Amino acid sequence: MNGENFTQVFKDLSILYELSLAVGQSLDLKTNCDGFLKVLMARKNLSFVSVWIKNARLCQSQWSASSAPIQDDMASLVYANPQSFVREQALALDHPMFARLNKQETYSLSGDQEYFSEFITEKGIAGGVFGIFALGDIGALKLYSMNKDQPFTPEELNQLKNVTAKFAVSLEGNIAHQKMIQEVSERKRAEEALRENERFLDTIIENIPDMIFVKDATELRFLRFNKAGEDLLGYSRQELIGKNDYDFFPRHEADFFRARDREVLAAGRLCDIPAEPIRTRHQGERILHTQEIPVLDDQGNPRYLLGISEDTTERRKTEAALRKAHEELELRVAARTAELSRANRSLRSEIAERRRMEARLHKAKEMAESASRAKSEFLANMSHELRTPLNHIIGFTELVVDRNFGELTAVQEEYLKDVLYSSKHLLSLINDILDLSKVEAGKLELNPSRIRLASLLENSLIMIREKAMKRGIQLSTHFDNIPEEITADERKLKQIIYNLLANAVKFTSDQGAIHLRASLVPGFALQFPRHVSSEVFHRFSKADKCFIKIVVQDTGIGLQSQDLNRIFEPFDQVESSASRRFQGTGLGLSLAKKLVELQNGSIWVESEGLGKGSRFAVIIPAQAGVKS
Repeated sequence: MNGENFTQVFKDLSILYELSLAVGQSLDLKTNCDGFLKVLMARKNLSFVSVWIKNARLCQSQWSASSAPIQDDMASLVYANPQSFVREQALALDHPMFARLNKQETYSLSGDQEYFSEFITEKGIAGGVFGIFALGDIGALKLYSMNKDQPFTPEELNQLKNVTAKFAVSLEGNIAHQKMIQEVSERKRAEEALRENERFLDTIIENIPDMIFVKDATELRFLRFNKAGEDLLGYSRQELIGKNDYDFFPRHEADFFRARDREVLAAGRLCDIPAEPIRTRHQGERILHTQEIPVLDDQGNPRYLLGISEDTTERRKTEAALRKAHEELELRVAARTAELSRANRSLRSEIAERRRMEARLHKAKEMAESASRAKSEFLANMSHELRTPLNHIIGFTELVVDRNFGELTAVQEEYLKDVLYSSKHLLSLINDILDLSKVEAGKLELNPSRIRLASLLENSLIMIREKAMKRGIQLSTHFDNIPEEITADERKLKQIIYNLLANAVKFTSDQGAIHLRASLVPGFALQFPRHVSSEVFHRFSKADKCFIKIVVQDTGIGLQSQDLNRIFEPFDQVESSASRRFQGTGLGLSLAKKLVELQNGSIWVESEGLGKGSRFAVIIPAQAGVKS
């Protein structure tokens, strides 16, 4: 052997020795790979190394990235250096790389080879040497060097196969170590889960409000009690565990309990005891609802006796009280039902009588309405027959009083003036009655025309001015933005205003005051007192047209709140005693109300009380027409 060959052999042995030392330096799989393969890359001038391990040899918990099980027909990449060369993380075992493992071949990378073309194109390399080595039965080692242009020599292949075999053994040790660690971890987790289940079960048993106990099937000694059992019996579990029924209960009770337990164990099925009396330490005798069942071993023999007891003492007392209350209630219901039956019969009789009464009242109402209509029609038709004689009486009396037929004595003149005054009063009464009857009979028609509102109001004041001046009553007016002309029935509007003014003069004391106001008000700005009906409020306040508002205010006798609506009823007067101070028929305001409503308007009165005067308000549309 020449010196050059000796140097090469020494160099190969040195590399082999160094690689052998690098194998198995760590029990961790990746650390072991990193230590060995970095030395291999440095000594063999490699560009890339990767280690593939069959999934069947790996621990699932470490290598599976998801909750799904890893596939046994796949291999996983467990190590690669550098990472920039990595293309896949998993390969199928039928991949060409694993198919070539048994051939022990190396390959020169070039673009014309089908398996490596994609790898070459992606990494942008032109060639090199690529080798695949079996790692025993657990996987494969892939080596790549871009600095070589010839395949590995047989000596290099043999050297790499020997080193790879040792590396495979170390990897098997790594995998076995990891599996052992996993098994230990899983065992610890299982033990912890078991302890957690036991703690969970203990917590449930301790918090169940019923007594739970366990006896051994041989000597029937207590093995377990929960807190509810301690509270019920009055003994701590340290006093109870290991003892039997004879240690706590009278002998006859203990004999009964033991005989029943033996029957349950012999029967091998659940036993239900609905009512079981038991003597406790601090609560006296209690009534329990107990269920017992044997717990069997793997051979089907009873090993333990499990019992659950519910204290039903208070519930039974409550149920007894409820039964008693129910019986009492049934008696009361029966008595009340009989009473209601009697009342129902009486009520049906009363309802029948009331219906008969309502029928009679309805018939009487119809007759009264028919008579009222007949009366109104009669009076409306009798207007000429009633007024003509009175006009003759008044006319001839005025001629006589005016001495057109000769002189009169003082007594004759006095009597004739009384006749004249009474005739005029009677004519006024008849006119009011006839006008009201015409309105009720629907025969009073409106004759709208263009009228000067200010002139009409002032002329109405003139008609009462003389009476007012005689009694020292002051008259005043205020017109606010009223139109020069409006459309309305002039005669009926004048009659409304005159009635209100005459009424004000009548009920205003001497030296009082009467104020007449008129204004133009839009519907949304109208204000109504509380006693005016809501129908009036909604009909006018939401209208988009304008209204004429006329107010007659006096300082007269005033009104009480209960009379504010009654005053507009026909033939009704607030002061109705026989010795009343003010004469009248009670038709003026009623007629005024009818005439206002006939023109689509409304009227009301306000007063702060007796002696504080009154305010009569009238609203009519600025363009009044006949009410539909």
